[in-house]
Amino acid sequence: DRSPSRGLGDVYKRQHARSCEARELSATAAQLAAAALGPVHPLTRAAREQLIELLRDAGAMGAALDAAGAAAREVAQQLGLAHGEALRAAYAYAVLLREAGDPLEAEAQCAGAIEPCARALGEGDELTLAFAHELGLNLAARVEWAEAERWLRRALRGRERALGPGDVETLRSVSALASVLREQGKDAEAEQLYRRAIVARARRLSLESESGLEAVAGASISARGLQDAARSLEAALAEGQSATHAHAVLTRVLHELEVPAAAK
Repeated sequence: DRSPSRGLGDVYKRQHARSCEARELSATAAQLAAAALGPVHPLTRAAREQLIELLRDAGAMGAALDAAGAAAREVAQQLGLAHGEALRAAYAYAVLLREAGDPLEAEAQCAGAIEPCARALGEGDELTLAFAHELGLNLAARVEWAEAERWLRRALRGRERALGPGDVETLRSVSALASVLREQGKDAEAEQLYRRAIVARARRLSLESESGLEAVAGASISARGLQDAARSLEAALAEGQSATHAHAVLTRVLHELEVPAAAK
């Protein structure tokens, strides 16, 4: 009889083999599409995006960065940096650079693209605002707090106008700005922003009880506690968890913060 550990090992090997095969097929598809259709064709873009996602999921960040960087350069050469497709490719590359732990290069990508993006698409365009948010994150990663705050405020103002105060992207800017303010010792404003993020995220998770949410809004809670609570709810929202599970997350968060829990 085979041991459970050996059986699990065989399953892992089969999954690993399938994953490698999927990456190889995706790489071939991307190369063929680029050769036959050109770098800016929608099918080429879709094939490259799939390849980059597979590489990133497999932990092959170096290969993912090479693919994303090549895509961004080729599209920019074909269409010009001010074209929407080139700007989107540049943004995707910048995000991947930050995820790979290279905020300096990611910052350079954002800084070089944000003004052309604003001129081409408008100051209030979602991509322009995404560049501003991303630039703020990279400046914060390099401990450039004042500049990070400036760009995150720009992103937040624009997203509030363009997307609304309760949109997921707006709330990401709320939390990011709160973190930067907290690092600078601006706890009063940071706490207000964290409370806003917690209440808004809980409501997006269909948890409408005012008792727990209003308690968060008015309770005396440390900025660190609010930061942790906001991150917990952001994770629940990002993972698309059910309202029942999300309620459990919120209840745990409120318990940790020692405020009344929202009714289910």
